[in-house]
Amino acid sequence: MRSYIDSETLHRLVVGAFGRGVIVAAICHGVLLAARSVDPKTGHSVLYGRRTTALTWALERTAWRLGRITRFWDRDYYRTYNERPGQPSGYMSVQSEVARALKNPADFRDVERGSPHWRTKTSGMARDTATDSRPAFVRRRWGLPIGALAGGHPHVRKRVVAEALTPLRLCGFPI
Repeated sequence: MRSYIDSETLHRLVVGAFGRGVIVAAICHGVLLAARSVDPKTGHSVLYGRRTTALTWALERTAWRLGRITRFWDRDYYRTYNERPGQPSGYMSVQSEVARALKNPADFRDVERGSPHWRTKTSGMARDTATDSRPAFVRRRWGLPIGALAGGHPHVRKRVVAEALTPLRLCGFPI
């Protein structure tokens, strides 16, 4: 993970993509790569002046705490970067680092506890769209919830995998 996030080559590619106006998407720690990609023209992260979200400290902390028990031989497995002495808890979390790269820390978007459908939205099993008033379970073209695919028909699972790999094939990855 660190070799990906800290790669100067990838930082240059990300700066170039943002500079060309390419649509960029990232999940989990991938947003941290964008946060660390500084445009030499502005001296700011490519995310500066934008709104974004990423792996939240609440989710990262929960995985880390569980990992300290379940992976007792590698207690920091779910923390890519740990705080240094004197830094508050969560300072090196993905959320905190991304928020520091933004023009305004409030530009980090998270679902506020107590808001409608908070538990569903933060469970990892649903997503919002710009037009939906309530969260919709993630569905493919044929309308099956992704969670149902684990025990679903092998033909349907094969189709999901093939569809998920298509973008990688288009980018030239040997799959």
